[in-house]
Amino acid sequence: MGPKFSTFLKKHCKQGGSFPVPSHLRTEYLPGLYPQYKQDIKDAVEGKDIYVILDETTDAFGRCALAILLQPVDKRPVVADLAFLDRVNFTTVSQAVISCLNNNGVDFNNVSAFVSDSASYMKKAFTSILKGLFPNSVYVTCFAHLLSLVLDVFPEMFEDVNRLCALVKVLSGTPTSSGADIIHAGKWPFYCDACVCCADQVWLLDTCYGVPCRVHGCAHQLH
Repeated sequence: MGPKFSTFLKKHCKQGGSFPVPSHLRTEYLPGLYPQYKQDIKDAVEGKDIYVILDETTDAFGRCALAILLQPVDKRPVVADLAFLDRVNFTTVSQAVISCLNNNGVDFNNVSAFVSDSASYMKKAFTSILKGLFPNSVYVTCFAHLLSLVLDVFPEMFEDVNRLCALVKVLSGTPTSSGADIIHAGKWPFYCDACVCCADQVWLLDTCYGVPCRVHGCAHQLH
């Protein structure tokens, strides 16, 4: 518990100073709760068709951590394991997944999909090792990661849109008088031109590439 939060509790709550410190919670309460938490995970996934969802990150100390989520079909995912890896490669990822599924009583034949980002070691973990163990599964690249990659490219492909976003941030972040000065300085016509250009590019995405855009209707209004 942070010192500021502790001070707040002591000031505004009766017996606010009697809350246990984090170390007490870890040593006294968590050991009793953990077995039930693990059993709840097993009950949620055992005997069901599931998706295996992976995401690799780092903790506050820079250690590589692999979050493994198991999602029964039509149910919410559960965090089944957080594996700390000395090395991150297709072998260690595969070992962590296999260990997690075994510990939670998951039948390998019930794994329907293996979902991860587009990292090469994730794909290799599935194609080289896990695909043979999960005969009924397919590899799926996480849509959120794909969208992030697309958005990383957008500033290069749509320079006018990128400039518009930057200028609108400047305009919206300035006081009213400063914003009026920008408009009176003659920069407003550029904003309008950029909006029209943006509308053209949104229309292009919608009509030529089949990308649905909610602002499609604005494209005609801006011309």
